[in-house]
Amino acid sequence: MSFAVWLTGLSGSGKSAIAAALRDQLHARGVDAAVLESDVLRTQLTPFARYDEAERDFFYSTLAQLGAQLALQGKPVVFDATANRRAYRDAARRGIARFAEVFVDTPLEVCAARDTKGLYRTGQTTTLPGVQVAYELPLAPELVVRGDTGTPAEGAALIVALLDQRGWLAPGADLYRAVMEQGPDAVIFADREGITRLWNAQAEAIFGYAASEAVGRSLDLIIPQHLRAAHWQGYHRAIAAGRTRSDGKPMLTRATHKDGSKLYVDVAFAIVRDGRDRVVGALATARKSSKPS
Repeated sequence: MSFAVWLTGLSGSGKSAIAAALRDQLHARGVDAAVLESDVLRTQLTPFARYDEAERDFFYSTLAQLGAQLALQGKPVVFDATANRRAYRDAARRGIARFAEVFVDTPLEVCAARDTKGLYRTGQTTTLPGVQVAYELPLAPELVVRGDTGTPAEGAALIVALLDQRGWLAPGADLYRAVMEQGPDAVIFADREGITRLWNAQAEAIFGYAASEAVGRSLDLIIPQHLRAAHWQGYHRAIAAGRTRSDGKPMLTRATHKDGSKLYVDVAFAIVRDGRDRVVGALATARKSSKPS
């Protein structure tokens, strides 16, 4: 399920800078959000903008519907738009289940001093929100971000924290890596050709090789010489079939330590697929065991 964040505030409040930083921070978390920037979309929807009430009604209604459709299709949405009337933002809220209104609170004098679009100085518009027409403050925004203090990245981080708190974001890469590194078992991932691509701390503890020594090398590194032919026959058969014969059940097997000694490990195997259901390799979890009696 997706979500939407509406960044609202006066012209010059810093919405666009925060939206850009938020897009980048979400991307770093593996979330590709669509940023609906009003200035850009106006060139398509209302190329000869009058900025009167009727036109704003049309524009923001269309914008809310567009965001709702994207969210319905699973695409996270970031609205970067003043939307001076609450009704505009509320329409989006009604159409999107996971919706957060973020007020970028920046004093009018700061916005006017920035005047990145020249709207405050030139007088090219007679309907500037907060000056010539009303800007209706959010009554109960999910978050208020100061636009006159801190950096856009800091403001975006507050929004990401809100999304995390609400459970709208999947766990980040840092959490996945912490789980992998701090778990009790060795975790090894090899690609379709049997080349090691992932090797955690427990793998080093059991087999003696650091990740820098194991990653990029064949699994032969830890397979006893006399077992390699049978291993590779089974490995490539599982890759081709897209499943293992053991169905993930642990098996006792022999392995080789870096120092040349032999050891016994309980190993469970699984086939790994990507987002398009293509087999990309195999995962093994291993735990040191005792020699069978």
